[in-house]
Amino acid sequence: IREFARKMEGKKLTILGHENIDVDAFLSGVLLSRLFDFLKIDNEFIVLEEVAEGNETYDIVKKLFNIDMKDWERTGEDAERLLFLEDHFDCSCRKGGRLYRPSPNF
Repeated sequence: IREFARKMEGKKLTILGHENIDVDAFLSGVLLSRLFDFLKIDNEFIVLEEVAEGNETYDIVKKLFNIDMKDWERTGEDAERLLFLEDHFDCSCRKGGRLYRPSPNF
């Protein structure tokens, strides 16, 4: 982590969640931004799509955490941004044509 922080000196990271952002991606982006702040890495977390009040994600984040997702809304792309995509993935995969899911105890 310290090596990554050293390599980011003088650069600004723009943290993005996946398209059609959900609660876990939004909160992960906020927390990742705070971690980068702690590591003194210049950063911003943005939601690169219009945030609609009244959709399920907006309502959950607002009700449970009193956070207005619109504060992170930045529509439009900027070719100068150094992007950092935070995303979760399905850890299932195919082995020999069969769906394989690792044990939750791995």
